[in-house]
Amino acid sequence: MFDKLLDPDREDAYLPPGYGGRPETTNGQGPLCGELVAWRHPTFGNYTAGELAYSFVRSHDMNYSRELFYGFECLIWLLCDDANWLPQRIRITLLDGMKEKPFTWCSDTGHFSDEILNILIRRSRSKFRYTRAVRSALVESIGSALNEICVKEEPTDIAERFIAHEFIESYYDYQSRMRLARRR
Repeated sequence: MFDKLLDPDREDAYLPPGYGGRPETTNGQGPLCGELVAWRHPTFGNYTAGELAYSFVRSHDMNYSRELFYGFECLIWLLCDDANWLPQRIRITLLDGMKEKPFTWCSDTGHFSDEILNILIRRSRSKFRYTRAVRSALVESIGSALNEICVKEEPTDIAERFIAHEFIESYYDYQSRMRLARRR
């Protein structure tokens, strides 16, 4: 069935994503293929990692939405051993995309602690620290997400992976990019 999507005569597979607007690409031009086959394309259709991560979490057209889990739950799943079946190239692209567009995992509260979101909003990068309280809130949020997605892994292990991948730092990087873009 999936191979039928690769048929060049099937126009719906080569349409850009249906969630509106022009999709972001690595070269600023139109994508080389549609969203439905981008993961099979050698360059992922030239979609940016952030665009692919957004599509992974929230893609929809005007008729339906594929969103089943909150973005934070999707991110936590990607950090779990349970996601090891994904080809490494795809998993890394999705994780990079979550860093490129942190709103894919932190804009919907879901199981992501309101305490951590409040800290991110109220504190600057220079004032953010992984204090015991912050780590505890992160582990609790990850535990809730693991429970929701039915994955049996240690929340503390996933929290360490989250920290090692520097997702909080990517949030602050994104905020800096947005402030700079607004100034222009």
